[in-house]
Amino acid sequence: MAQEIKKAFELSSSVSIIDVDRVAAVKKALADGSYQVNAEKIAEKMIQYEKLMPQDNRT
Repeated sequence: MAQEIKKAFELSSSVSIIDVDRVAAVKKALADGSYQVNAEKIAEKMIQYEKLMPQDNRT
């Protein structure tokens, strides 16, 4: 099991989690003013995130 975990870790270390092409595209869109924000999508993601957070019952 430890060998499998080590192998998985090594494989994941060699793969970039940053999509360089996507980052470049967003940078370009920001620079030329064509980047559009989808407020509805952002709001949906914020609600999903909020539902995952532990609830604080203090008032």
